[in-house]
Amino acid sequence: MRNMDYTDVVAGALLALIGIAASGYSFAHYDLGTLLTMGPGMFPFALGLILAGFGLIIALPAVLRSGSLPNVEWRALLFTFAAVSVFALTVERIGLIPSAILMSVLSVLADRRGTLKRMAGLAVVLPILASAIFIYGLGVPLDLVAWGR
Repeated sequence: MRNMDYTDVVAGALLALIGIAASGYSFAHYDLGTLLTMGPGMFPFALGLILAGFGLIIALPAVLRSGSLPNVEWRALLFTFAAVSVFALTVERIGLIPSAILMSVLSVLADRRGTLKRMAGLAVVLPILASAIFIYGLGVPLDLVAWGR
């Protein structure tokens, strides 16, 4: 097996695939228009191409560099995925504050050095910041607490 920088090859290939998918979706579902009269699909189409280009810029030179696969931190990967998933599945059902607290607890469990002090601090600060940013700052229509649904 050839010795190359697998981390950058995989990351660049993923960026390129996401960019191509975004451009393809935009091309298939939206009107691109022309350069003088751009349609709603022109911007996501162009951004997808730019992302794909950056992915190739990262991946192609990495084929010639030496490197190795990093050790995967399974605990961090699983708990981070769980935290985001739990937040996405519960934010509309139980509200922003309880969902952010659940996400905080799972996020701290992702770190082997996570302590109860960190967990409590994040569980207090994150819901306050999320409420301030999303509900009051951006006006996203979310309930702070929605236990009765």
